[in-house]
Formats: sequence, structure tokens, C-alpha cells
Amino acid sequence: MPGLNPSKLLYRGELIEDGDGLRIVGTWRIPTFNFQLDGKRFKMPLTTGTWSARSLD
Repeated sequence: MPGLNPSKLLYRGELIEDGDGLRIVGTWRIPTFNFQLDGKRFKMPLTTGTWSARSLD
């Protein structure tokens, strides 16, 4: 999307060993930011979520 440039994507995670191998679970966060598109101003609210990844080996 033209003009959309969030300031930062912040993420963190923990390495966990379970019976199926290693995995990482964590959280991500995009801070509030303002942007302009087609001459209109918008405000993106704070956005957060969770993520996980499992080892392939």
C-alpha cells in the first residue's frame, strides 16, 4: 500500500523443547502510527498478536 510505512515491528519469543523437538512461541507488536493514502489521513492502532514456529530438523 503506497505511503504505508509502520515505524517498527517488535517481536520476542522463547525457545521451548517439547517431545516433538524445539519450537519458539512469542508475541509481536506494531506500535500506533499515522499514515496518509490518497490525500486522506489514517491512524493505525496498536496491533498485537502471537506467533509460533517449530524446528524442521
